[in-house]
Amino acid sequence: LHAMFTLEHLTDPILNYAKDCYLPFVFSNSIDMTWIAFFEAKDGVLLHIYLLGPVFTDANTIFKKDSVLNKYNLSPLIKRNFMRVIHNLPLIGITQLMQYAIMMHYCITREKICTSDFHYMESSAVNFDDNKFSSLLEAEVTDRRNSYLYEQRYLKMVEDGNIQYLAERSGSTF
Repeated sequence: LHAMFTLEHLTDPILNYAKDCYLPFVFSNSIDMTWIAFFEAKDGVLLHIYLLGPVFTDANTIFKKDSVLNKYNLSPLIKRNFMRVIHNLPLIGITQLMQYAIMMHYCITREKICTSDFHYMESSAVNFDDNKFSSLLEAEVTDRRNSYLYEQRYLKMVEDGNIQYLAERSGSTF
């Protein structure tokens, strides 16, 4: 998994973000592995960066990862070993992941936040070795945000006791 950080230069957007802000930072790579970065600072000085992840937040992207990995020139052995590792990564809904993130941020900083306080990596922030991944990442980020909005609407219907949630659920998947 360290290879993904190196290959896709994922440390750069995290470090650039941490220059200005210490709120949780949600980011993904080209195969939709998602992490959340947390920052521990004292007197405005960054002490530690913690990561939650990687996880997958959408079951549909798990099926795409093999075709995306084919774009990298990986040996069959490395690709097989990498696929074995990522097949064991958890699939966690975005709402549940955000709740874990709120708890982790509180444990690190003793600061209460809500999901609207999170910041998300812009797709242009990732410096890919292969520029073909840019459009793929943008489409996946859009899909994930749409899935999150659907999930929030669905949960609100359940909370409100709106029995139309069953019709809503049958019309979409998350």
